[in-house]
This record gives sequence, structure tokens and C-alpha cells, in this order.
Amino acid sequence: MAESDVHFIDGKEIRIEREGGTLVAELTGRGRLRVAELLKCFPLTDPERYISLRDENGQELGILREIASLDEKSRMIVQEELAKRYFMPIIRRVTSVKETGGAIEIEAVTDKGNRTIQLAGRGEAINEIQPGRIILTDVSGNLYEISDYTSMDIRSVRLLNQIL
Repeated sequence: MAESDVHFIDGKEIRIEREGGTLVAELTGRGRLRVAELLKCFPLTDPERYISLRDENGQELGILREIASLDEKSRMIVQEELAKRYFMPIIRRVTSVKETGGAIEIEAVTDKGNRTIQLAGRGEAINEIQPGRIILTDVSGNLYEISDYTSMDIRSVRLLNQIL
């Protein structure tokens, strides 16, 4: 898709509402459109900008330039939807690691509370996406982030080294 094919949306030209369990976008010049999902575009380091609005077929309706440019109600709805979709607790401390028959159980303290994380194994469940930064994917597909395991407390580092 060429850049000219991308429809960028400014906050002044859109209002987003919930109708039952459905998101509806009122776009200037395009009318009311059902929005099936909101996706963050790259760079992920700028999470408040470039949000893709997609219909139920996965077709892009447009890219919202900045969440901050929306009216207050629309902004709250977009932030709530993104928070649900991109829920990823940050692991602060690891209290135990057990490996049995290839499966791994991690007891951890996260920014969302204590969690027991079940991993199917080491393979695709443990991904070092940058030096020290690890994303864990549990058996249910939930994601957990370790921002920099080398800067964690010594016990957490030792426990994680058992599975890395």
C-alpha cells in the first residue's frame, strides 16, 4: 500500500462511541462505520500515536494520528480498548521457577500483582527482543514483559538464568 493510500485521521474529524458491545466511528465525509479492532502501529515506543482502525474483515478504515487530538469521550474509549488489547504485566521480581517435563511454571510479582505463569516450554514462549528485554507468552497466549532481567534483584536473575 502506497503512503497515498493510507487515510490518516485527525481527532477533529472523528468521534468514537460504543453502541452495545460495538465501537462506532463517526467520520467526517464517511459517515458511521463499525470498528472491530484498534491496533497500535509502529513505532510501539510512541503508543499514543498512529492507531489503526479496522473493520470486521480486517480492512483498515484509517489511522488515527494522535489519541490526544480526540474529544474526551472518544479518547477514553480508545484508551480503554487499547488497554484491554495490549494488557501486558511487567514482571518486577521472580520468586520461583519450576521446570517439569518441559513445562515451566514461574511465580512472579508484576505491576498487576502476583502471578503464576505457565509456559509450554522454552522455545517460542521465551523471546529476548532486545538485550535483557524478554517477553514471555504463557499457555493461554497472555504476554508478560521483563524490561531488563539483568537489572533485577540477584535472586530473580539466578532463577531466570535457569530457563534462559
